[in-house]
Amino acid sequence: MKAPIRLGAVFYDDSGSNPEELIRADHAARFSMALAMLLEQAGHKPEMIETRAAVHLDSQNGGYRITLVEPHTKARVTGISEEDFTKHTQTAQGRLSRFTGTGRY
Repeated sequence: MKAPIRLGAVFYDDSGSNPEELIRADHAARFSMALAMLLEQAGHKPEMIETRAAVHLDSQNGGYRITLVEPHTKARVTGISEEDFTKHTQTAQGRLSRFTGTGRY
């Protein structure tokens, strides 16, 4: 993938992509895959999973650090209770937070 990366696109109206967009896409894709795997292992094959992620940047020590990545997911899964679905989303979040190191995924 080739894309012009510009830090100004994070804070200003510069054109092009920015690291935050790439991180959001990466986290959303990994969360959807992890959730799909957990659901299928529990016998609930999802018909559709769509995830968007919000990335929070905080100014720290003269730079910026990702302090929180919040996945927002819509899914269509038949035969599962909301309680069980929530349990699987929390498990997916926990696994990804250990992988990303944010500790607050």
